[in-house]
Amino acid sequence: MSHYKDISELANSVLGGVYKIVPVVADDTKGRGSTQIRFTITPTSKDGGTATQIFAKENDTQGTVCEKLHVVEKESIMYDKVIPLVTEFLSERDPQLCSDIKLILVEYFGRGCVQNKHYFLFQDLFYSHCEKFGVNASDTFHDTEVVYSIMASLARFHGVFHSMKHICGFDFRDKHPLLAQNYLLDKNSFDLVAPFYNGEFYKSWKVLDVILDCYLNKSSSKVVSKLKLSSKSLSEVKSILDDLKLHVGEPLKLLEKIYQREVAQTSRCILIHGDFHPLNIAVSDNSNVKFFDFQLIRHGDGLVDIHQYICQGTTPKQRYLNLPSFLETYHKTLTETCIKFGMPGSPYGNMTDFLEEYKKFSPWQIPFGFGMLIWKYVSDFKEYEKLPLFAERIRV
Repeated sequence: MSHYKDISELANSVLGGVYKIVPVVADDTKGRGSTQIRFTITPTSKDGGTATQIFAKENDTQGTVCEKLHVVEKESIMYDKVIPLVTEFLSERDPQLCSDIKLILVEYFGRGCVQNKHYFLFQDLFYSHCEKFGVNASDTFHDTEVVYSIMASLARFHGVFHSMKHICGFDFRDKHPLLAQNYLLDKNSFDLVAPFYNGEFYKSWKVLDVILDCYLNKSSSKVVSKLKLSSKSLSEVKSILDDLKLHVGEPLKLLEKIYQREVAQTSRCILIHGDFHPLNIAVSDNSNVKFFDFQLIRHGDGLVDIHQYICQGTTPKQRYLNLPSFLETYHKTLTETCIKFGMPGSPYGNMTDFLEEYKKFSPWQIPFGFGMLIWKYVSDFKEYEKLPLFAERIRV
């Protein structure tokens, strides 16, 4: 790991020139277990060359959950080891697909330490002079057109790893054991995730219990009015909530059962994103997409990425109207990608087989959606928290 006195020295070393570093904007984003500070720098060459927009992503993970989950090491493996291998594999076999894959990844320049903080330097998507990208607000969902684009791009991404495994036997875990770690259930991280999942799962269950009680007993229409849900949706969730009550206090046992289904399908396991949700996907005005934040990349079933994205990136109405076609877009693109490299087709079989496997993996949406997304359906959370019934009933 190379160490530098400041960002300017790091950028000059990574970019191979002499540059003047001009800060453009600072964005301090607090995440679970860590604080990531993102800011943009403009390196301008000494001889007056064209300015380049650079995005320096800071990871100050010492003593945090992120450090224990090895997020810096995993992202380093992705950009320094995996992507070069993918590029070499595709360049020799399908230059066009190689170009397509590069387009869905953010251009990476290098990394280093400045004052004990780790920085990754990327192309700046948000202040680019060319096509500009953006990330959805945390309480919004993707438009339907964007979902189709993301599903196709994810299928190409997964398809490349299926093909590398089929042709060359690439597994990645032999050289990089960290990729075998499942952050949800790994024994080394159990003490980290247990409080979160027990607490968040129980709280979300209680919130929904209060909402349904208010709705069904008509004790407070104010509660329902603050939700982006129809009364029909609330009514339908009643039976689901009753089933979930059986698991309150034991969400990790439920997750373990779900995970056993995944590991049972080792022949299908590849390198997956591992944290595939809208805040880790940039979208342009033309619905082009880029994936980033490979901090939890791991060996697993691609259906895990699909389920996390579907439940966190789309609305119940979108899924009601379009879920089969979303999945068909993924399966068709995955099949085409695999066939290009001599595989007989999708590792999931035909579309009917794929839908059956999707259903078997659907419980993954419980940790990804139920425990994390209830706030997305509240339009006025400040008012929502003031409700006496809410304050009385929520006890975590």
